[in-house]
Amino acid sequence: MRVELLVVAMGLAMQLPGQHLGPSAVVAALDEQLQLRFRDTTLGFGISRLCGTNVHGALAQAKQPLRQFPQPGNPVWRNEGCGTKDWALFRPRNPQEQWVDGEIKRARLEIWTLLVGGVRRTLEGPVVAGVAAPGGLNEVRGQLLPRIAKSPIPEETLGSWQVVVKPVRATHESCIGCHTDTGKPTYGPPRIKNLKLGDPLGYLVYLYR
Repeated sequence: MRVELLVVAMGLAMQLPGQHLGPSAVVAALDEQLQLRFRDTTLGFGISRLCGTNVHGALAQAKQPLRQFPQPGNPVWRNEGCGTKDWALFRPRNPQEQWVDGEIKRARLEIWTLLVGGVRRTLEGPVVAGVAAPGGLNEVRGQLLPRIAKSPIPEETLGSWQVVVKPVRATHESCIGCHTDTGKPTYGPPRIKNLKLGDPLGYLVYLYR
């Protein structure tokens, strides 16, 4: 009788050759790895943890009215942290992420990962996997804006895209110290009232097709 083996590394079930994940499981595996990035403050802050730089606010808008999406070239647009474009490629940083990237390519998936602020519901990204360059960025992001204003953020399909929303939660006291509304901080993200461990700090929105 054939015995199937699973190799488990850092909470990620990495299957042997011939055993592959379906699309929704690939997205779940990607989310598992990206959530780990938010626990590592050495990777920077906000969306910069996803694009691999130490610059806070990469791919973000400095001032973004929720329903008025600024176009690239607008003075309020900031993307210096991820290069010269208003999007970034997903770049694996360890063997687990490399395995997930391989599964994305094997399944021929295109996945966009966007970060939504927990307070002001700003939209940052995307960081893109599975394609060399995304198309229709501002059209898709513009369609997302009224959706991310809702609570909970709906997961209905968006055109040809499947949508998955995952909260980024406060997993450590250091998260509380940076995001809570106590004290009089002079910098950092918008503060969350009565924040406690386990509460969402923001949301990762995955679009895949």
